[in-house]
Amino acid sequence: MKILSALALIVLTGAAAQAQEVEMRFGKAMAEQMLPLRDCLKNEIDNARPASNEEAQLIARTACAEVASTVRLILIEATKTLYNPLPLAIDPDKIADGALQMVRIKAYWDFTGELKALNEGIKKRAEEQLKKR
Repeated sequence: MKILSALALIVLTGAAAQAQEVEMRFGKAMAEQMLPLRDCLKNEIDNARPASNEEAQLIARTACAEVASTVRLILIEATKTLYNPLPLAIDPDKIADGALQMVRIKAYWDFTGELKALNEGIKKRAEEQLKKR
């Protein structure tokens, strides 16, 4: 009985590792599909040289609509392919829209430097916490 339990555990562990690898490859592929939008937004913001954060935010929200539309369709199809059959809890439209929104927010944060400042603040606090120990 112990041997069967051990074999079942090995099989389940192998299946979980394989599923995780598939999801990691899917995530990497989705990130690569968003590169054209990232590049387009960066170019738009760099070329416009916005005078304010609000102006940069508007560019990040509205620029590159055609590229975003194409990327959105690719993300939806990729999601449908990964989850075949598609579970009821998975909404490819929401996944694609969320991914595009994250790319737009990152483009804005790259302009403002807010993300870099946040990361540096987190790193600094972590270093301080390590010093206290």
